Amino acid sequence: MADRCMISVMLTRITSFKAALIIAILGVVVFSTGLTNQFAGDDQGQIVDNVAVHSITNVPAFFQGSTFYNGSGQVLTGKYYRPLMTTVFSLLYTLFGPQPVAFHLLQLLLHMLGTFILFL
Repeated sequence: MADRCMISVMLTRITSFKAALIIAILGVVVFSTGLTNQFAGDDQGQIVDNVAVHSITNVPAFFQGSTFYNGSGQVLTGKYYRPLMTTVFSLLYTLFGPQPVAFHLLQLLLHMLGTFILFL
């Protein structure tokens, strides 16, 4: 019981800045080795082979279909409707090209942000 009280007291003393710093340091230390990995899994179908994602001018099409390119025109198919994800992929691809580091770094930053919001 005393351990729980001690942990509770320690958590109330951590400022938001310190928490953000701890989360950022732990996130970078733990996941930095994955930043240089290649695309894996559905990245091939959603980013590499998806020619619609290769240009930011296709954003309106992202709100009319799904996430996977089916090989005909700019029609995207699949089970999932995720236009914001596809738009972000397109923005990253337009800025950095097919560089997995940019995509992995954004995912790491989003996960650290989510962890910080959960802390708050």
